[in-house]
Amino acid sequence: MKRIVGLAIPVALQSLLMSLLSLSDQLMVGQLGSSAVATTGIGAQLTMLVSVVVTSLATACSAYAAQYHATKRHDQLRGVVALAATAGMMLAAPLFLVGAISPQAVLCPFTQDLGLRTAGAGYIRCLALGMLPTALTIIATAMLRATGRVRIPLNAAVIAIVANLALDWILIFGHYGAPRLGLLGAGIGTLTARLLEFGIVAISLARELDLLGQWTWLPATTVRTITATALPQVGTELLWVLSENTYTAVYGRLGTQSLAAMAMTYPVQAMVFGLFGGLSAAAMPLLGASLGHQHHAQAMADARRLLRLGVGGATVAAVLVAGLAPWYVSLYTVTPETSALAVSVLRIFCLYLAVKVANMIISGGILPAGGDSRFQFLSETLATWTIGVPLALTGAFVLHLPLPVVYAMLSTEEVARFVIGTQRVRSGTWIRITTS
Repeated sequence: MKRIVGLAIPVALQSLLMSLLSLSDQLMVGQLGSSAVATTGIGAQLTMLVSVVVTSLATACSAYAAQYHATKRHDQLRGVVALAATAGMMLAAPLFLVGAISPQAVLCPFTQDLGLRTAGAGYIRCLALGMLPTALTIIATAMLRATGRVRIPLNAAVIAIVANLALDWILIFGHYGAPRLGLLGAGIGTLTARLLEFGIVAISLARELDLLGQWTWLPATTVRTITATALPQVGTELLWVLSENTYTAVYGRLGTQSLAAMAMTYPVQAMVFGLFGGLSAAAMPLLGASLGHQHHAQAMADARRLLRLGVGGATVAAVLVAGLAPWYVSLYTVTPETSALAVSVLRIFCLYLAVKVANMIISGGILPAGGDSRFQFLSETLATWTIGVPLALTGAFVLHLPLPVVYAMLSTEEVARFVIGTQRVRSGTWIRITTS
């Protein structure tokens, strides 16, 4: 338990602090009206498109990094870093290029509101320019965590958040003689913070792992093995995040108010998941070390312990969030209709929270640590695209139901994933990779 807490708390704090970055943007932009809030919601989904996919790549690679670090094979560890960084940039490049060149084209699938697309173009361009440093920050952070250096990314996140808060306040509202840039100011502040965080973690990783020293590239067979593990996981998360983007497009077709209401819930969801993300991230070094030394029984026990902690904590968090939802929504300058929609969605989110957190720990930590990425791909993909997406489309476009009901319908996919995932963990068949 002590090792779980030691690994999880710094990661959870970093995730919470990064969620505060998003929350600070959202609350400041929230004073500009529903259209601006809706734009940041779309921006959050675009950022998630890159961050989730690259995180899945980083998680798969860090499973090997953790085992190489545990067995002191430093040359192979450096090779994993190089492989992950190269692949991460390739994954982020398309949105980086399209968003930088034509941000309105990126907005088109999510909204039919021409005014929103025009006003939000500058903000989306700033987010797109930050995609490459964001991807590399995720890779560097995963490698530092896999080798037990969890405090360095936390410190970098704190510095980035302070910079982002200050720049947002100055540029959005025009303080200290700066121009009043509104939504564009939020984009500039976010981009600057991401560049700053990337610089800190990249330099730290290079020093800690001696990346500037002698390099030994991974053998082709090892690259193929890592690729075979990573591809299903990346594919799984890509299909999942595309489903989330599909949901956002559905919300946008329900109207700008519905899109804004969902956007208001994203920072709260991110903060809650950030709180429990430490348990998911702790699974990689914790289980990876046990599997690297062939201690399968210990890995099984730790996996069950992580799930118990997650579900118990999520239940408490759900009660708190549901109670505080009206107060949180009151911080925005939006219409009463938008506020009411946001409160309803947040409370429905709380009903599913314990299941969502358990799924995050299983899919984001336990299964990748054991190299069980193919099962992860099948279970998540089937649940999302055969349950969640069809229900969202049916509720919105066939039954013409309001946003809270549509959100409740699509969230039932989480229950299916929970049943399948917990059975897999109990069976022990998720243990697929070990190094010797």
